[in-house]
Amino acid sequence: MHADRDTVCDGLFHDTLEDTSITKEDIACIFNKIVTNLVDGITKISKMNFLSK
Repeated sequence: MHADRDTVCDGLFHDTLEDTSITKEDIACIFNKIVTNLVDGITKISKMNFLSK
């Protein structure tokens, strides 16, 4: 898929905020702002309802 490092990290940690006590700040301290924003965005988008025919 040729994903970059930040995208791979997001794929690995996408459920972290929902399923653990780890916070966005914890992720930012360990990784970088891009990974933090990706993980946070995936968490938010998974809460949206999508309807299609």
